Formats: sequence, C-alpha cells, structure tokens
Amino acid sequence: MVCFHLVAQARVHIGIKDVEEVLNTVARQNAYAYQTLLNSLTLAQQRALRLAANERHSLFQKDMLTKYEISSAPALHNSIKALKGKGLLDEEGSTKGRVLFDDPLFAYWLRLNFPYGEVS
Repeated sequence: MVCFHLVAQARVHIGIKDVEEVLNTVARQNAYAYQTLLNSLTLAQQRALRLAANERHSLFQKDMLTKYEISSAPALHNSIKALKGKGLLDEEGSTKGRVLFDDPLFAYWLRLNFPYGEVS
C-alpha cells in the first residue's frame, strides 16, 4: 500500500522520510477502522495490544505490566490468547515474551496514537 502511494505520487527519489510520510498518511486513512476495532475490545485487550505494539520483547516483565497497567502475567496471557482468537495477533509468529501483529499497520497506528502505555 505504501509503495502504491509512492508510485501514484510519481516520486523518483525516495528516502526514509518519504516512506514515513506515506506510512503516516496510510495509517491516518485507516484510523476510523482501527479506532472502531479498538473500541470493540475490552480494556485489558486494548492495553495488551498497546504493550505489544510499543515494546518489542519481554512483554511479561513486571515493569512492562506495571507501565501498561496490566494486573498480572496471566491476565496478559489471557488477553493475548483472546486477541489471537480474534485474528489480531499472529498465532504462528509468536514466541515467548513477544507477539506479532497480523496487520503491522495496526501496530504502527497504535504506536502513533498511544505511545508508551497511554490508555483511554
């Protein structure tokens, strides 16, 4: 999708800044769908998604749970399991302490809009 936008804009020389600008545009274009999806989840699931989007590893460490206001490691595990069941997190790509988003743009949008554990 990002490549499509860059080609449609007839850009000849493309740098990282160009890619980031288009990526932000694409994320904003999907904002309504992502916000609607986020609003359909429990608060615990929202926090788990924000944690997974902002942190790359060690999701179950106590300081991470505290930072994102998640009550316990089992609570995070249950939220991640539910999010995998909804198809938001990738079942195959997950490893201990780390998860992958089925839609990486959703993770990017979460990082843009809810950095460092901000919750609604």
